[in-house]
Amino acid sequence: MSNQAVDQILRPREVIKLTGLSRTTLWRGVSAGTFPRPVRLTSGTIGWCQADVAEWQAKLRAAAGLPDEL
Repeated sequence: MSNQAVDQILRPREVIKLTGLSRTTLWRGVSAGTFPRPVRLTSGTIGWCQADVAEWQAKLRAAAGLPDEL
């Protein structure tokens, strides 16, 4: 097993809380390709890699001219 840190999986409610997006806006972003696609955990469970969501947020901050960390 490698020594790399394991990326945490965020469930939809956590992503909504973290991003401030509504559920509908979140899925519209996934469909439009402007928000990361979720990963399938089981046949009825999905989640997002925390690193993917953090990268998306960093791109928004950069586009707005904000510093990397608030």
